[in-house]
This record gives sequence, structure tokens and C-alpha cells, in this order.
Amino acid sequence: MSTKKLCFFSLLVVCIAGAVLVSRHFLSTVDGIKKDLGDVSVDLSLGGVTLRQGKDGHLLWTLNATAADYQKNAGFVFLTSPKILYFQDDNHDPLYVEGDHGKVDQKNDQAFVWSNVTARYQDTLVTTANLRYDGKQRILIFEKNVVVERGDLRLFADSAELDLKDEQLQAHGNVRAIIIASTLP
Repeated sequence: MSTKKLCFFSLLVVCIAGAVLVSRHFLSTVDGIKKDLGDVSVDLSLGGVTLRQGKDGHLLWTLNATAADYQKNAGFVFLTSPKILYFQDDNHDPLYVEGDHGKVDQKNDQAFVWSNVTARYQDTLVTTANLRYDGKQRILIFEKNVVVERGDLRLFADSAELDLKDEQLQAHGNVRAIIIASTLP
């Protein structure tokens, strides 16, 4: 057998072995994810979903997602790429929230968004790892690694709460603020 053919077959064997190793690693990762999730039986799966919640004839929020899985027994809707608009009674500017994943409990007026969460309101941007919405109290709870950006101000905190009734944000734990000096008088 020529040297070229031997090199080709050796390279082919190495590629096949690499593909087998990668596929085994991928399958074991998928199995691990399945074990972590437990029983996630789904009653209904949808693509391109819109949900709305209102009270006393006023729209409180609207949610769009690329996909949703409804679990009837648990009463939850699990979402992919949720985008939520929260409306305030006397303000025309909605609060916009988006993340990679979400869970909505419409019966209890609760929502949870996690992974790459951003919230925008007028000229303020908040990023966090996890966000909870408590519709009964009308508050947003930014649960982890919070960064608030507004103009030349950057605020960092472990967590924060935004009261949607009075539009007040309270930061908690390791709070630090940075003001960009180039804009000071």
C-alpha cells in the first residue's frame, strides 16, 4: 500500500474515532440534562406564542415567545425566548423584559425569566441572571448579578427589586455605583 493511501486511511480512522468520542460525550450530556429535568411531561407544545394578562379591563402585560410547553397539572407554561411588556397605569412607556427561558403561572400572576435577562424602561437598562415577577404585589425581583445602566451611571448589586407602582428600584447586597467622570462638571 502506498504512503499516501496509508496516510489517508490513518486520517480517516482518526476522524471516525473523534466523531465517536464527540457523539458519546454529547449523548452523555443530553442524558445528564434529562436526569436533571426529571419528569417533564408536556400537555401541549406550541410555537410562536402570545399570552396576555389583564385586570379590571386594563392590560397588565403581554408576552411573546418562540415556543411554549404547557403543563396542565402544574399550571405552568414554560417558554423559550420570552419577550414581555409590562404596562403601567399612568405611563405610556412599557417596561420591556426578555431572556432565554421563562415560566409563567397565570393563575397566581407569577413569572420567572432566567439566563441573559435584560429589562429596559425608558433610558434605563437592567441586566441580571434571574428575574421574578410578582403580579399580586406588582414588583420585579432581579435575583442575581444585577447591573443597572442609566446614562453615565453603572450600579452593581447582588439583587434588586423594582416596585412597578411607584417605579422605585432598591438594590441589595454588595452595591457599587460608578459614575463616568468625563461627564461631571
